[in-house]
Formats: sequence, structure tokens, C-alpha cells
Amino acid sequence: MGWFSSLLFGDAGRAAPPSNSVLPKKVDQWGQTSIHSSRYEITEEQASVVEPRIDSVEATRTTPSYQKKIVPELEVTRLEPHLDSAETHLELWAHLRNHSEAEIEVRHVELLKQRIDERRFLKPEEEHEVKVYAGGIPKNDAEHYALIRYRVVETDDYFEAKYLIKYHIESDDHFVPEALELIRPVRDI
Repeated sequence: MGWFSSLLFGDAGRAAPPSNSVLPKKVDQWGQTSIHSSRYEITEEQASVVEPRIDSVEATRTTPSYQKKIVPELEVTRLEPHLDSAETHLELWAHLRNHSEAEIEVRHVELLKQRIDERRFLKPEEEHEVKVYAGGIPKNDAEHYALIRYRVVETDDYFEAKYLIKYHIESDDHFVPEALELIRPVRDI
């Protein structure tokens, strides 16, 4: 344990030289932080071969191939509930609209503890109706959020949009989802 405490706290018998530095006492004892050793000096032959890395970094920043990342928004414009005649089974159909400049693929939808894989492609500004839920009618509004995961086809970037579920209370104490509101920002996954 002695070598470890010496490593962390330095030698107890060695006094630190006085310093006017803003660095803490132990950091100041480490010595010079700049490189003055001859082992880092480069000869003229080596300097002619080695290219500075700063130039290559600046070149990549200004290349015309650099593009901003596309973060698409997928809006649920309408949510249509379809109840059966006995009012025991519910199907929800959502109208999804792509508000981005790129084509996206809707991978899957998670709503009311149910996951449905869609694999639906939407072009820019295209709207399509998809089934997002099929099951029993909720008896309460305990589920507050829905998730839709999708990807940009061009860049293969995946995103997850979170939606707030708005309910309509039926007369027989059933809670039927009537709208999904997008919660921004869209998450990049």
C-alpha cells in the first residue's frame, strides 16, 4: 500500500517547491507540462515526410460532400378507432405523414403494450394509413406514451419518436385513444 499512497499523494518526505502557479500543489510538482525533451524533436528529413494533421482536418470540414444530418419528423395526422359491435375489441388505424426531405421506413410501432412491425416506406410529404393496435379496449389511461421507430433510407440512420396518447372516455368507462401528439425532439438511436 505504500507505493500506492506515494503514487496518489507523492512522497511525504519530499517538500514541494514554492509556486505562484494556479495549478494545485500536486499538479505543480509533476513538472513541466510542455514537451522539451530531445526525443520528440523531428529532423529535417522527417519533417519533409510528415504532413501536418491540421491541414487534413480543415480540408474535410470544407469539402462539399459534408452534409447536415437529416432528423425527420413523422406526424400522426389522424387516429381512427374501430370498435366491434360487442365493444370488446379495438383496432386503431393511424395516418402517418412524413414531414422530411428524405424517404423513411417505419419499422415498428409500440402502443398500449403492443408492438406491431410495419416496414412501411413513406416518401417526402407522403401520408399513409397503418394499423397500430389490435386488442382489448383499455379500462384506464395508465399508458401515456406511444413510440414509433423509423429510419432514413438514404443514410440508414434510425430515429425514435415519442407521442403523447390523448384518450376519449366512453360512457361504459372504456378509454379509447383519440390522438397521438408528437413530443419533440425526435431521438436519434
